[in-house]
Amino acid sequence: MDKFIKKIIKEAGKIVLTKYKKCSVLYFKNDISDKVCEADVLVNNYLRKKIKEKYPTHAIISEEDIYKKGSEYTWVIDPLDGSRNFINEVPCFVIMICVIFNNSVIISAIYDPIHGNLFFAQKNTGAFCNNVLIRCSKKYNFVNSSQWFSTLATPSP
Repeated sequence: MDKFIKKIIKEAGKIVLTKYKKCSVLYFKNDISDKVCEADVLVNNYLRKKIKEKYPTHAIISEEDIYKKGSEYTWVIDPLDGSRNFINEVPCFVIMICVIFNNSVIISAIYDPIHGNLFFAQKNTGAFCNNVLIRCSKKYNFVNSSQWFSTLATPSP
C-alpha cells in the first residue's frame, strides 16, 4: 500500500503542475473565498479512480466528495491543499492522502509538487521526507534550539 500511495500522489502532482498558472475557478463551496479550481477536480477524480481500481471495498472521503462509507479502510484526500495559493500562483500547496484502518491512521503522505518533497509516515515506522527519516531536535530548551531564535531573544546592548 505504501508504494501505491507514493506512486499515485506523485502522479497527482504531475496533474497539478499541468494546471499551475493556468487554472480557472470552477465554483465556490461555502463563500467567495472557498474556491474550487480545475486542478482540485482533476486530482480528486484521478486519486479516487486509482484507489477504487486497486481497493474497491475501501471508503474514500475527500474534500470534494464521499465514496462508500462504512469500510474498515477509509482513504482521506485533500486533492489540493492550498487552493487559494494555487489559484493566485503562490507556490505553496500540497496534495494530501491518509489511510485510516478501524479509526486509526496507518499511512499518511503529503506531496509538494513544486519542490518535489514527499513527506510520508507509516504507523510504527516513523516519518520521512524524500525517504530520509525526519527527527525531532534533541534540544530541550526552546531558546537554545536555534541560533536565529537566540539572536532574536537576546536583548541588544
